[in-house]
Amino acid sequence: MKNLSTILASVSLALNAAFGVGAYVVYEKAKAVLEDPKGFVTEVVKDQIKAKAEAKVQATIDEKKAEAKEALRSKLSALPF
Repeated sequence: MKNLSTILASVSLALNAAFGVGAYVVYEKAKAVLEDPKGFVTEVVKDQIKAKAEAKVQATIDEKKAEAKEALRSKLSALPF
């Protein structure tokens, strides 16, 4: 039982440390946002623009793939078999 209590205490300490580090990271991020809210908003907007651009590029790629498949299908159907 002594080993079990030691293991549980170690796990508890590890979890507390992990949550403490996580809370500190969140605190630092919040502090940075409060100090420079315009910079934070700029980063968010940049991320949104980047996501939209990536989605647009992926849509174009998907469209081109569909067109290529259709062209290949029509060429294959024209072959005499």
